[in-house]
Amino acid sequence: MKKIIYLLFLILFVFMSCTTGDKNFDLEIIAPDVIENTESAKIVITGNLIGVRSGTLELVNEYNERIIKTFGKVPETIDINFEKPGDYSLKASAISLLDGKKYEVYKTNLFVVDPSAPLISDIWVIPKEIFVGDDVILYLKVNSSNSKINVKTEGLERYGISEISKTVNPGEVFLDLGSFNEPGDKEFYIKVDNLLDSNYSTKVTLNVLPIDNEAPLITIESKFSYPTNSNILIKVNISDDVKLSSYEVYLDGESKLKDTVEQKELKGIPVQLNKLEPGDHSLIVKATDWLGKKSMIGKRILIGDTYLNFEIAISNENSLIPGHSTIIAVVPTEENINFRKIVYFIDGEEFFETTNQTFVQWTVEEGQHYITVYAEDENGRAGINERYITVEDNNAPKLMAMSINGKVISKTESSRIPVGNNVISVLFEDAGGISKTSTPVLYIKEDHYSEYYNVLEMKLSEISADEKQATFTVNTSIGYGYFYLFVKGLKDKEGNEYMGEDVFTVITGY
Repeated sequence: MKKIIYLLFLILFVFMSCTTGDKNFDLEIIAPDVIENTESAKIVITGNLIGVRSGTLELVNEYNERIIKTFGKVPETIDINFEKPGDYSLKASAISLLDGKKYEVYKTNLFVVDPSAPLISDIWVIPKEIFVGDDVILYLKVNSSNSKINVKTEGLERYGISEISKTVNPGEVFLDLGSFNEPGDKEFYIKVDNLLDSNYSTKVTLNVLPIDNEAPLITIESKFSYPTNSNILIKVNISDDVKLSSYEVYLDGESKLKDTVEQKELKGIPVQLNKLEPGDHSLIVKATDWLGKKSMIGKRILIGDTYLNFEIAISNENSLIPGHSTIIAVVPTEENINFRKIVYFIDGEEFFETTNQTFVQWTVEEGQHYITVYAEDENGRAGINERYITVEDNNAPKLMAMSINGKVISKTESSRIPVGNNVISVLFEDAGGISKTSTPVLYIKEDHYSEYYNVLEMKLSEISADEKQATFTVNTSIGYGYFYLFVKGLKDKEGNEYMGEDVFTVITGY
């Protein structure tokens, strides 16, 4: 009898040695990926584990709430009733009676969902006015008791934009649609579902406008002064990015000419002023484009024989290059003029003063400029004249600084800011002028998160007289965390766009 017992122990020892030496035991969890919280989930614990002790199945959701079940054999089916929707992770562990080792296995993302459909309660588009080429962000307010929802678009492909399909948290959802290349109404659908078949759909219509960076551009072709009894004819040029609507010309407050138009450009509109009384007269031109943007420009005209008459000439006027030099020259229109004083002004600021030098060298800057010259001759007569020129602008605006609560923050180092409401401002500069109708957009992303934390339109809060510097501001609340801030979408008067090259890092609450 003792021999038989000894033989049995020997066989068991050999079996255990062979099993543990040649093969690793493992566990496996078989469970659905998505299940309604109204149903019982069947979780199967299986594997090749021989003999089980202290078997435990632990389920944890994103709120760190736990469900713990035990099992004593493999395979085993465990029924779980979930009361709360959420994203659960599963962990099964057990000790093998054969080798005494503990074995564990994990499964992530078991979504327990409420069967009711999500609801899109609000939709905003950023920016509010969309022009061709603008980056468009769609803001959705999605109500759902589930921790995850699916969001997808249908119909964007017809406009050359990729459809969106992703799983996100409900609440504030930002969809980066990209940009539209053609103007007109764009219709597509937004669908949200609860990861199963229950969904909500709504149609979105966006009106994409042709690019219209600025209000109409007006120039007046006239002299600054005319001799007495001159029969005066001036010319007016008006243009717009897209289309003009109307214009009107006033002399000394009285309308001389007005018209409704639909052209993009009007060149050399003749305005007959006839003979004017000696003295000072005011000339004003107003224009409106198809969007209702208005422009106005005024000019003085002096009538009298005592005024000094001359013209302003600019070398290579039709092919000026930013950064290169040009010559501004004073050209007398009368004989035997001996100048005793000439003052050159660029955009209203004194540039150069001389006694008799009838030309000056100027380094060209991009954008629109008005050049004014005041001159006196030896007989005490004085005159003034001015010219408008436009230099092609191919450079986007530059972001000079970002400030939070009035303090400039670093571009290269992290800045600490308070939790809660913050006033964020950006200062831009462009030699050709900032577009006052452009809408810069502030993007905020939290570290380690792929979705936007917030996307906000910024409003123009300050602009310089020459419109070469502009400040845009927005108020927003920021919670605890590590955030990246950048701005996109600001354009200059030629439509060159700043694309968000500068990224600022801020830390709150640490």
